Amino acid sequence: MKNFKRFIALMLAIVSASGTLSSRMPVVAAATEVSQAAEDDADLLTKVDWKEEEEVEFGSSYSLEAVIGKDDRKKIADTTEFPYSAISHMYMVYSCGCKGFGTGFMISDNTMLTAGHCVICETHKQKISSLVCKFGYSYTPGTKNKEGKEDYIVKVSGCKTFYYDSDYLYGTYSGIQEEYSDYAFVVFKNNIGQVTGHFGIKAFTDSELDGKTFTVGGYCRDEDPLTIAQGKVSAGYTNNNIYGGEEFIEDKYLLSYKTDTIPGNSGGPLFDKNNMIAGIHVAGVPNRFNLARRVTSGMMNSLVECGLIDNATKVKPQKRSEILYKDVRDPSKFWYEPTYYLTSKNVVKGYDNQTKFKPGNKCTRAQMVAFLWRLNGSPAPKSKTCKFSDVMKGTYYYKAVIWAVENGITTGLSKKKFGPAGVCTRAQTVTFLWRMAGKPEPANTKNKFKDVKKSDYFYKAVLWASDNKIVAGYKDGTFKPSGKCLRRQMVTFLYKYDKAVNNKAKPTATPTATPKPTTVPGS
Repeated sequence: MKNFKRFIALMLAIVSASGTLSSRMPVVAAATEVSQAAEDDADLLTKVDWKEEEEVEFGSSYSLEAVIGKDDRKKIADTTEFPYSAISHMYMVYSCGCKGFGTGFMISDNTMLTAGHCVICETHKQKISSLVCKFGYSYTPGTKNKEGKEDYIVKVSGCKTFYYDSDYLYGTYSGIQEEYSDYAFVVFKNNIGQVTGHFGIKAFTDSELDGKTFTVGGYCRDEDPLTIAQGKVSAGYTNNNIYGGEEFIEDKYLLSYKTDTIPGNSGGPLFDKNNMIAGIHVAGVPNRFNLARRVTSGMMNSLVECGLIDNATKVKPQKRSEILYKDVRDPSKFWYEPTYYLTSKNVVKGYDNQTKFKPGNKCTRAQMVAFLWRLNGSPAPKSKTCKFSDVMKGTYYYKAVIWAVENGITTGLSKKKFGPAGVCTRAQTVTFLWRMAGKPEPANTKNKFKDVKKSDYFYKAVLWASDNKIVAGYKDGTFKPSGKCLRRQMVTFLYKYDKAVNNKAKPTATPTATPKPTTVPGS
C-alpha cells in the first residue's frame, strides 16, 4: 500500500471541575507527515471540559501479548533517576465507564506524550473523564502482615488540556494503519517537567534510525515496576500476511523493533542513548515485532503550533531537579511550582538533608532577607561588618543582612536590632520586595484593602504588589498586614516577584490563541 496524504484533526480537551461540554472552536494545528518530505494540512480543534479523578481499580491477571521470544525486559530499580523519573504510570477512566492504565513521558516542562488509545477507549471510542499520573512510580509488595507501599516523585490528578488525532476517535483507519493516528499530547497546569525532568525530542531521519539500538520503556500490566528493553529499530515496517492478506506495506509513519513490550507499555517512550525521543510505543504483533508512532517533523510542528514546545527542530533533554522534597509532591498546591523553581535557583533550601521543605513553617526575617539576597545572585556587600548586634558573623544570613541594609531594603527593628528570629509579617514582606524593586510608584492608586491605610509605612508597597499580582489579599477585602508569613507563602511571593519584576520565572506554557483557520505549509 502506498503512502498517501491524509487530513487529520487534532482534538483539544481541557480539564475543569464542571464536567460540561463546550462549543467547538476553530484553531490552526499542524498535521502529521508520512515521510520526511510529505505535506501537512491544517485542521479543526475541539474544546471539551471533563470531570475530575475517580477511584480506579484493576484486575490482577493479564496475559503477555507482544514479547518476542524470550522476555528480555529489565526492571528499573530506582525510578527516581533520570530519565526514568520523566516516565509516568497512567491511570485512566473513560466516559463510557471503562478503566485502564498505560504509560506517558514528559517532553517539556508541562507536556507529556502518550498513545492515543490511552486517552480514547479502544472499545467504545470514548474520551477519558479522569486521569491520574504518577512519575517515578514504584511499588513495594506487601507481606502477610503488611500492606504493599507505593511511592512516586509527583502525582498529578487530571490535566489542563489534551490533544488527540480525530482519525483515531472516528476509526478512519483500521488494522496497522490505525496506528498512524494513535498518539496524544497531554498538557499539565504546572511545570511538572521542571521536577521530573523531560526527554528531548526530534524527527529522526531514516539513516539515524535504521539498524540503531533504541530503548523502549513502560509500566506493564503483568508487574508494577517500570521495565525497559532494547533493540534495533527499522524506519517503517514491512508487513506480509499479518492480517490475512498478501499485501506488502512500507510505512514511514511507524517504527518497528523486535523489542519486548506488553500491555501497559502503550504510550511509553522510544528513545536513544542521549534520551532523545524517536517515537511513542503504540502496538505489537505477538512474536513478530512492536510498533511506535514515529515522531515526524509534522508532529513537531503540531507541538509548536499548540504552544507546547518552542523549537520544531529539536528539544533538548532536561535532567530532573536534584532536590525532591517529600512534603512537596502535590502540583495542585499553589506553592508547588514556586518551591521547586526557587530551589533550582538556589534561592531557598530545605531541611533534613534537603528532603523536606516544611511549607507550613513560619518564615523568619533572617530567612526572608537571605532569600532576597540569593534571588539577586548573592552579591558581596561593600561592608564586612554588620551594624546589628543580634546578627552574628558566620550565620547564613550575615552577608544578606549587610547587603539588604546597604541597598535600603531593611532598616531593622531599631538601630541596633534586626530581629532575625522574628516571624516576617505580610506587611514586612511586601515592603522588602517593593524596596528591592526600587520603590516604584503604584500604577493603580485605588486601594482595595479595607485594613490598609494611607498613613501605613507599607501603603505604597501593598498597592504596588497588588497591582503586579504579587499579592491578592483575602476574600473579605482585607490584606492582613500583621499576618505571619509561612514558607509556602513566601516562596509564592518571591516567585511572582521574579515574574513581574525580573521576568525570569518561566510561566506554564498554554495552548496558543485561536486564530482564523489557515493552511500550515509542509515541512
